[in-house]
Amino acid sequence: MKKNVDKDIGWYINSLPKYQNPIKIHFHWIEGNKRRDLDNVCFAKKFILDSMVKAGKLKDDNRNYVAGFKDTFEYGKETKVILEIEEVQNGK
Repeated sequence: MKKNVDKDIGWYINSLPKYQNPIKIHFHWIEGNKRRDLDNVCFAKKFILDSMVKAGKLKDDNRNYVAGFKDTFEYGKETKVILEIEEVQNGK
């Protein structure tokens, strides 16, 4: 499954800049229906962060490089995630 996710989001990840400082990410999850529990939806952030590291956009996904994240949810016609990434100085 992880291999498929890496492939599916690879084009987006490759369009991101290379982050030199820690980042904060707002994951805005849009689901096409209410079948999945919210924790199962946002579990995908693990795959997104791992892909960012693999693509060299982020040095690591530990606390030194990911200063925090926020999840919000809504329901729409299609399932997708929108990322808002903020590079922060000194992890604050």
